[in-house]
Amino acid sequence: MKFNFIKKLKSKYRGIYLKLYFYFKSKILFKDKYGLSYYLYKDTRPLNTFDIGVRTDDTTVLSTIDKILSSPTLQEKDFVYCIDVGAYIGVITLMMSKKLQKQNKLWSVHTFEPFDESFKKLEENVNLDRYKNNIKLNKIAVSDTQGFSTLSTYKKTPGMNHLHDDNLSNDKKVDNYQKVKTITLSEYMTKNNIDNVSICKIDT
Repeated sequence: MKFNFIKKLKSKYRGIYLKLYFYFKSKILFKDKYGLSYYLYKDTRPLNTFDIGVRTDDTTVLSTIDKILSSPTLQEKDFVYCIDVGAYIGVITLMMSKKLQKQNKLWSVHTFEPFDESFKKLEENVNLDRYKNNIKLNKIAVSDTQGFSTLSTYKKTPGMNHLHDDNLSNDKKVDNYQKVKTITLSEYMTKNNIDNVSICKIDT
């Protein structure tokens, strides 16, 4: 009971601090419970991140990546490829990179994020990684067809952005629309000579 009270109190004061901080600054550097370093921004739920110790609340994805990329079966492969579709600000991409750095083999992570603002944040975070040259950033959306599509965007919750769906055309919460390029995964893999994928994470 006392522990929960102290935890809530800390969260409250941290929230006040972050409000003041983001009034003057645009981003804050954070090191999470997995040892990943990345920037947090006003619209990327910083308080929630500090409270749970990691940017995404879907920690199951991170722990699964940890297990898969620690697997002995990877030793059989000469080159390990990972794909991150809907990367947002890049936490999953950074986790993939961290695990692959420990592998005594060639590897690359291929990351997709079509939204302008999120892509800039993704670039900033990936630039913090000393293995950034192994990460290929793609400012394009993955779809079932190649060409162009419309991205529905949300100003306050950019993590909810998605390719436009006619069934959701009456969604009044959408703030804007952005025209984006699209590509299929099979076409991308062919162009980049990727013959196998160890992990393909899709959050769209």
